[in-house]
Amino acid sequence: MVCKVCGAENPDVKRCCSECGSFLEGYTVNNVTGEYGYRGADGNFYKSQELYEQAKQIRSILQQAMKEKLDPIIHQMTSILGAAFQAGFDSGLECSKLINKEGEV
Repeated sequence: MVCKVCGAENPDVKRCCSECGSFLEGYTVNNVTGEYGYRGADGNFYKSQELYEQAKQIRSILQQAMKEKLDPIIHQMTSILGAAFQAGFDSGLECSKLINKEGEV
């Protein structure tokens, strides 16, 4: 199997390129199950290249949705936590005074 990243020739049963370490992509035999199928660039084994392409599309859609939905929430939480820590710092509070011996706030 030829590595799509560096072009090195590798045995078909290898999962990663012996030269650059990238996952090898292409039709091969699953070392665990003995099934013939397609190993994607993500390192996972699929029954066909079509299933791999579908998985890539779904993964892309999910990543975009997470970015659109989660990034604003993470930004807001970071701002709130930053403001809370700054307020505690400005008032002279120490972390040890905010947390009891059991680790509760």
